[in-house]
Amino acid sequence: EALNKITHKKIHKEIEKRISESENKLIIIDAPLLHKISTISKCDEVVLITASFDELANRIVERDNISFDTAKARLESQLIDYKINSTLIIENNKDKNSFINTAMKLGKEWLKWQ
Repeated sequence: EALNKITHKKIHKEIEKRISESENKLIIIDAPLLHKISTISKCDEVVLITASFDELANRIVERDNISFDTAKARLESQLIDYKINSTLIIENNKDKNSFINTAMKLGKEWLKWQ
């Protein structure tokens, strides 16, 4: 929480700066805690990329080399309902190539907006 208080204002200002300086119509913000900064109100789409609880825990186990129970406890301490602000939810329960294909399709759709 202390780290968030220190960094969120600076991150928000940097995002705002980059948006205002950009000439692009399509801007993607990769922000796990987007819901905590006011920039979310400027977003036309908010995409949540998620997976099942067990899949998320397994990915943490693999990434951090920790036990499944430790990964579950970490996830449970972070649970909030990200779906509230999401306009599109992508379930990422399959392999990496499947996710890449889904992301590519979405990207092609977004590029049509320009």
